Amino acid sequence: MVTQQIAQYTNASVNEETCKKFHHEDRIITNVLLYLGFFFIVIFFVWMEYHNHEKRKKEEQGEPRKENGELREKNGELQKEIDQRRAQFRNDWQNASLYPGSGFSCSQ
Repeated sequence: MVTQQIAQYTNASVNEETCKKFHHEDRIITNVLLYLGFFFIVIFFVWMEYHNHEKRKKEEQGEPRKENGELREKNGELQKEIDQRRAQFRNDWQNASLYPGSGFSCSQ
C-alpha cells in the first residue's frame, strides 16, 4: 500500500509538463567551455611551475659562485699563513744548532 502511494507520488511529480526539454546544443557548448577552462587552468599551473623552477635554478647557480669566492679568499689567507710559517721555519732552522742542548756548533 505504501509503495503504491510512493509510486503514484513520483509519477505525479515527474511528468512531461514539469520536465524541460533538453537541447543537445547547450550541452556541447557547456562541455567545450569546461574543457577550455580545465585546459587553461592546467596550462597556468604548468607555466607557474616552469617559472618557479627557472627562478630556483638561477638562485642555485648564484649560491655556488658566492661560495667559490669566499673559498678562494680563505684559500688565499691560508696560503699566506703557510708561506709565513715556511719562512719562519727556514729562518729558525738555519740559525739552530745541529745538536740542541750542547754548546757545540759548526761555525767554529
